[in-house]
Amino acid sequence: MSSPKAQLRAFYNEAAEDFSRTREKPWREVFSFVEEESKRLRQEKGEANPNLLDIGCGNGRHSLYALKKEFRVFSLDFSINLLRILKSYSYRKEFQPYLSNLHLIYADALSLPLKSWSMDTVLCIAVLHHLSTKKERLKALKEINRVLKREGKLLVSVWAFEQKRFKKEYLSHLEIYGEGHEKFGNVYVSWKFKKPEKIFQRFYHLFIKGEVEKLCIETGFEVLSSFKASTNYYAICRKV
Repeated sequence: MSSPKAQLRAFYNEAAEDFSRTREKPWREVFSFVEEESKRLRQEKGEANPNLLDIGCGNGRHSLYALKKEFRVFSLDFSINLLRILKSYSYRKEFQPYLSNLHLIYADALSLPLKSWSMDTVLCIAVLHHLSTKKERLKALKEINRVLKREGKLLVSVWAFEQKRFKKEYLSHLEIYGEGHEKFGNVYVSWKFKKPEKIFQRFYHLFIKGEVEKLCIETGFEVLSSFKASTNYYAICRKV
């Protein structure tokens, strides 16, 4: 059997069009953070086009929003087909004035091909929960810490285990593993194609309250705030 990462890459390449149709609007929590960062960097730092890295950018719904807020955007994903969709979206008339500030990167979150201390802001939305071990999740956050400038900020989001649809798995994992076990929260979530009929199994590490903050602190971040919205946990962090 192929690794969880190989399975995910295959899924996001094969399902790129279907997946993209379900991810059209930026999340409110993300655009609020991007707006605040845009104002902060201009007012406090006087930067005209600060650098923003969007890790696991997908079809670019958050990247393109940041682009219109006059960030220099680096959109990174390990799915070449999702990057192609982002590229096609970027040619729309509304984004034409900003295109020179968009840079697409085909790479893995565990090895960012960027210089240290080069980014003002990082988005890591719905990425960490796809990494199959704590070691990988820590490595991804360490890479983010490396590329951020001092006092640069990170917004990270992950799926919460405390969801109604995962109640059975949550109770089962409590009984079998207990919180803190490496496998606690590890599940596979299906995605069904209608035509042709096919089911993909995607790996998720579902997070419990306080878990993402602990990872961020362990990798050198200061956690400024954290909250739960809908089915996601969020943390806003600063490099110190």
